[in-house]
Amino acid sequence: MVEMHDLIEQMGQQVARNVDQDKPWKHSRIWHEQDIKTVFSADKRTESIKGIMVPIGLDQHICKWSKAFRNMPCLRLLIVKGEEVWHHDLICDPIECLPSNLKWLDWSYYSFESLPAYYEPGNLVGLHMTFTSLVEVFKEPKAFDKLTVLNLSFSRNLIRTPNFSDIPNLQRIILKSCVSLVEVHPSIGHLRKVVFLNMEYCESLKSLPSSIQMESLKSFNLSGCEKLEKFPEIQGNMELLSELLLAHSSIWELASSVGLLSGISLLDLRSCKYLVRLPAIVSEMRKLKILTVKGCSRLAHFPENLGDLNQLEELYAGNTAIWQLPDSLGNLSNLKVLLLRRGRKVKYQAGGSLMLPPFWEFHDLRELKSLDLSGCNLSDNQTAALMNLPSLLELNLSRNKFISLSDIISRLSQLRYLNITQCQELKELPKLPQSIEELYAEDFLAKQSIAKLQMYPRLNLVSFTNYSFDQQSYTKESNGSSVLDEILGSFLSRNMDNVVQSSLNSDYRVTCSIVFPECAISTWFKHQRVKEKMLLELPIYWYNDKFKGFAICCATLMGAGVLNPDSGLSN
Repeated sequence: MVEMHDLIEQMGQQVARNVDQDKPWKHSRIWHEQDIKTVFSADKRTESIKGIMVPIGLDQHICKWSKAFRNMPCLRLLIVKGEEVWHHDLICDPIECLPSNLKWLDWSYYSFESLPAYYEPGNLVGLHMTFTSLVEVFKEPKAFDKLTVLNLSFSRNLIRTPNFSDIPNLQRIILKSCVSLVEVHPSIGHLRKVVFLNMEYCESLKSLPSSIQMESLKSFNLSGCEKLEKFPEIQGNMELLSELLLAHSSIWELASSVGLLSGISLLDLRSCKYLVRLPAIVSEMRKLKILTVKGCSRLAHFPENLGDLNQLEELYAGNTAIWQLPDSLGNLSNLKVLLLRRGRKVKYQAGGSLMLPPFWEFHDLRELKSLDLSGCNLSDNQTAALMNLPSLLELNLSRNKFISLSDIISRLSQLRYLNITQCQELKELPKLPQSIEELYAEDFLAKQSIAKLQMYPRLNLVSFTNYSFDQQSYTKESNGSSVLDEILGSFLSRNMDNVVQSSLNSDYRVTCSIVFPECAISTWFKHQRVKEKMLLELPIYWYNDKFKGFAICCATLMGAGVLNPDSGLSN
């Protein structure tokens, strides 16, 4: 891709237009509305024009004047910035011709069912036609000997692809959101030069060729093909393929030949709700770094040899039917992210919980940075494995049955984020490591624990939530002050010095936040107003050496994703 500054582009355009300004048919490129109208209505032969860019609003005029293309034998580049037609009656008759010497055709919102029958695309290198009304590219077979890029994305009426045997040099195929596409010509599986193939959200696509042999392919995206039930057999050498995306498809099994994809680094099977197993040969994907099977609600087991994936860095396996992890999991020495969370609607095994490997099996997970075990029905005696995770930064243990976490959490010396919300049986806040920055917990722990939080100098966000709806009033006064007053006074006064010092030692301003499930503002805040914004006048000498910062309180309805305790520090 070549880019240039807007000013340089405008300067170049001005220079080009200044030559024979009153004779635009002598220009090499035209893009100005009046120049385009003049050229197409003049009906003059011109060999000067090499490129045309039609601005939005003129595309239907081009359709009416399409015969003028016969007078432009040297046209190489045609870009038409179309706009959506909101009615079914076409404004003009179909285009009759296009110049045979075109190398790049980019026409968005093309409003006809196919390209002109008399157009010969033998010189075309790029065909970029998005949001079109195409049903098929051509009604009769055509040879695209030089075509390398085919992009028909968001062409909602497209029902079949061309015969790819006529397009032997294709390198990029983009058919994203062609929602009516039913047929893919079998020849697609034998395109030896294709590097990138995106058929994402082709919702009507039911099948692909039974086998593929695409030795140059690096990225293959079939995500959102919700009717696709089977992935093709792999034939020959496809070791360059690094991304295979099959999320939200109806695939129920992967053929054992996927083990031949030795170069895969990303395998996305997210929300494949019919997937029942992974073949053991998946362990042959020795370059695999990211494996996603979250939302595969029928997937009950990992292969026993999962630990052979020694380059695996991220494993997302939440909301599956997996309740026992293979012992070999502990061999994933490069694993950095492990997500095993269960949603609120996932059914537990009868009387069971997620079976973690013995704690000594976790000994090699020394690179693990983020671990999500939320909703896994874990109890106290299942947390010993956590002690062997010295690099852990984020830990989500929400919605479990812990009564006490004793000193396990405090041994995680690098931990920054901890979520223990909805652990209703937890008796007290566990001792935390000095590295902790964000804490999410139930509000019944607030009053008994808030004073302890002064021990943690890096703690800058505390969020107390109430999922039991047994909510106490924090603003109800007792002995002249409310519970919230006491908590705010204790937390802010004890933590503000640490926050100020952190700000002085960093390149950004550090904030200190505390969140409560309460719909009122404490009397501790003297300036209050029910408006979108509030202005107040500061005293003349408001800033001095004792100034530590501003305290702001806001009572608001929290929407989805706002301070979501399950979001993790990295988000």
